[in-house]
Amino acid sequence: MNVFSILMFLPGIAVGMRRLHDTGRSGWWVWLPSVSFSVIVVYHASFLYKLNPSGGHLSPLVFLPIIPFLLCPIATLIFLCQPGTPGNNRFGPPPGNGRG
Repeated sequence: MNVFSILMFLPGIAVGMRRLHDTGRSGWWVWLPSVSFSVIVVYHASFLYKLNPSGGHLSPLVFLPIIPFLLCPIATLIFLCQPGTPGNNRFGPPPGNGRG
């Protein structure tokens, strides 16, 4: 990782959480893509190093359990692209006091 990516990580998380709060959703949704990526990496590593030591071809069915973890980042992206809730929600008033 370069320095810019490290410096922008926390502000990016904060902006994502604020955007999700604007749509009336919990900010925890912003962590879902990172968690699902980690699960996918661990899942594939277990197949590559433990269950298939011969180095042969894997069945396409080994990829079936990761489909829900691929859909989680897509759901988060859809939540981030939706318009904010009109007026106040459980997280408070809209940013800019409703002027934008």
